[in-house]
Amino acid sequence: RQAMSSRPQWIPSEAAAIRDRLARVQSEMEVKDAAGATIGRVAYVEIGDPGAVAPEGFDNLPGEETAKSLGAHPEPHVPPELVTRLLLIGYIKVNDKRRFRPDHHFYAMADEIVSVEDDTVRLGKLRDELIKSAN
Repeated sequence: RQAMSSRPQWIPSEAAAIRDRLARVQSEMEVKDAAGATIGRVAYVEIGDPGAVAPEGFDNLPGEETAKSLGAHPEPHVPPELVTRLLLIGYIKVNDKRRFRPDHHFYAMADEIVSVEDDTVRLGKLRDELIKSAN
């Protein structure tokens, strides 16, 4: 029996469509959840790179120590068990429109983006189903 891989398994055409949608996302685009509610604006886009992270994980990304010494926190700022998956497939970071909340950022994985039209990114999940920033 083969062990299940933590890497996403897509057919090539599906992977290309996901990458294409993510590549069209721009900073400050409006983001709507699956119910059509505006949840915020795109703060950051990370195109996934299957070769960027070793399957067994990592200790520090290149430049991370320098960034930390300057007071930055690493992106994505999520629980450690989600970092590898986000870096592999790509993600967007969304600034919550409800600004003064402790969990004021959401992360949507590239495969959760349903469409990118005009200045709007539509997701296939509800706001409450998205990954929240680690505190």
